[in-house]
Amino acid sequence: MPSPSKRHRPHNIPHIIAVIAGIGVYFLARAGSLGPGDHSALVFGLIAYLALAIYLAPAIIAYHRNTVTKGLNFIINLIFGWTFLGWVLSLAMAVTAQTAAPRSITLTLPDGRTIEGKIE
Repeated sequence: MPSPSKRHRPHNIPHIIAVIAGIGVYFLARAGSLGPGDHSALVFGLIAYLALAIYLAPAIIAYHRNTVTKGLNFIINLIFGWTFLGWVLSLAMAVTAQTAAPRSITLTLPDGRTIEGKIE
């Protein structure tokens, strides 16, 4: 088993990505119910999916980097991201912000053994 410091830190899927995936699946499923030559819903769904992913990219980057300002970054991205300046500011914050330091934890089991790890 790899040491706790070298193990890959599992990420919970943020609700943002789940919503983006849900929108994409909706339009992809809707495209199947149209005629064989009508791909407009599929094209619209893919464009909407990519646009939303690009729009929320700074917030997703901040979340995965575990920055100390990820909440503020999400709010700035959500409110001001529609302006180019707001999106660039949010992206700059996501890439340059300090990452949160992992917390150490030590568990003592009933049989006397101890387990040490980090919470990120």
